[in-house]
Amino acid sequence: MIGAVDLAMLLSNRKAVDEELRQTIDAKTAEWGIVVKSVEIRDVTIPESLQNAMSREAQAERERHARVILGAAEAEIAHSFAEAARSYANNPVALHLRGMNMLYESVKERGSTIIVPSSAVDSMNLGGLAGITALARRDAANPPDQPGGSKP
Repeated sequence: MIGAVDLAMLLSNRKAVDEELRQTIDAKTAEWGIVVKSVEIRDVTIPESLQNAMSREAQAERERHARVILGAAEAEIAHSFAEAARSYANNPVALHLRGMNMLYESVKERGSTIIVPSSAVDSMNLGGLAGITALARRDAANPPDQPGGSKP
């Protein structure tokens, strides 16, 4: 009887299983004049092999659920990227600013030197910006009235 019921039902609806088992036993013992009034399942021992199989099944279900969540997150991210791409396609200045911001954030967080391909420098117009920055640093270090400073 217990083997005919799945474990989830046995654990969640024990009273119904108890009653069904009582009726089965009562039907078998009625011809002997024995009336079964109550049956209780107090403990169920699950074989170790079944425990292992149930553990693997639960683990597989958790992994499946995690992958579903990850897939939904990736779809949401892809949607955001597609929306951003549409915005940048219609606004090259915004794309340029985004590229410069990405470059700034990567240098700021890691504090390291980044080598930028010349095509990226040309498209972002960073060559002129780097030159202006270098001149500003030189002028700050060497005011115009000292040798090496820039003259207006």
